[in-house]
Amino acid sequence: MQPQAILFDSGGTLMRPTGRSWMPGRHFEAFAAEHGICRNADSESWAAAMHAGNTVLAGQPVIPTTTEETELFAQYFLILSRSLGLPDDSATIRLLAEETVHGKGHEEPYDGVIEALNELQSKHYRLFLLANGWPSLSRRYQELGLRDHFEFFVTSTQLGIKKTGSAGLPAGL
Repeated sequence: MQPQAILFDSGGTLMRPTGRSWMPGRHFEAFAAEHGICRNADSESWAAAMHAGNTVLAGQPVIPTTTEETELFAQYFLILSRSLGLPDDSATIRLLAEETVHGKGHEEPYDGVIEALNELQSKHYRLFLLANGWPSLSRRYQELGLRDHFEFFVTSTQLGIKKTGSAGLPAGL
């Protein structure tokens, strides 16, 4: 029997970050560098800060709106800043959170992705996406010209799960 549908992941499959890594993002890295904290030179401090920040993100499994997403990222950047000994600048933290959620240019599709999705659709495959991500991911996919390819599009934070291979998939998918 030939498959009729394909379930995709997002990051590392369809798109990649435009900066060095997905988290904490190039804007936070620039903020840290302005204050003398370089990711490469301070790798132990950076790793400890990332662990503390990721604990905050993991502690909030359900994030239904971009407003809640922005609040969560404000907490995340505050924890990172404090862990790295950066200034406790609430205005900058808020801007970083807003940029993370509402900004553009954080990711880009891999070469050939749009063409491949078009080809799959022309062959009448049903396309679905389940990604570890946030409510803003749907808008980002729309801006990149990818969203309309997917019949079903959901993020782990909408479902309250952490997708870790097939064990993290909800029943029925």
